[in-house]
Amino acid sequence: MVTEERWRIGVDKNVCQTTGMCVTLAARHFELRGGYSEPLADEVEPDDDVIEAAENCPVEAIRVTAVSDGRLIAPEY
Repeated sequence: MVTEERWRIGVDKNVCQTTGMCVTLAARHFELRGGYSEPLADEVEPDDDVIEAAENCPVEAIRVTAVSDGRLIAPEY
């Protein structure tokens, strides 16, 4: 059976510095609210913009994981 992968987006509110980089790179997936970035949905279809936002967050507050097994998608270490 073929299943389409889904990703979970998380933002560590204790680390986020509200630079807005994620919104600039992936406005369809993030917004700034209450002094930090917040994903617009907990789960999304794979999207290069989400990877780019996680990879370019200056404080690495964004984590993208696979819904199916929790594997880290981004950022790469």
